[in-house]
Amino acid sequence: VNSATNSFGGAIIAYKSESIMPTVTLVNCTIANNTAEYGGAIYVTGGNLNIRKTKFDRNYAYNYGGAIAALYSSVVTIEDSIFTNHFSINDAGGAIYLLNSQLTSSNSQVYNSTSTFGAAITSLNSKITLNKFYAENNTASYEGGAIYAIYNAITCIESTFISNHARN
Repeated sequence: VNSATNSFGGAIIAYKSESIMPTVTLVNCTIANNTAEYGGAIYVTGGNLNIRKTKFDRNYAYNYGGAIAALYSSVVTIEDSIFTNHFSINDAGGAIYLLNSQLTSSNSQVYNSTSTFGAAITSLNSKITLNKFYAENNTASYEGGAIYAIYNAITCIESTFISNHARN
């Protein structure tokens, strides 16, 4: 998917309806150059997002979730994937933004992402488990050069954070 623009999810949007919980699965994909108000590449609410061996590059959101915005009980699983050059212009989650959701990531990397808060990941009232996660050269204007988390638990196992920056 390359060069899509929408209000929600520049490339992919998945909403939970009253009776259907959406599931999006991406394997060996490239998601690049997408923009949206929310979730530059992907916007999911109340669904499952499964990502494996996928490359995200140069996606951005005007508000939150440069690459991914996952809200309201979404379950996000990311394996063996890479996120580069993402940004959220006016808000949080340069690469990934979570609200009341869950993220499990293994063997994944985030490079060169920027936002106001949480340049790699912003997590609000969500659960995060990172295994062999690598974050480098991510920059937040205020807080959370790599991760900004509030009202939630984070578990990091064998993870590396190098040269991430925040002003506060």
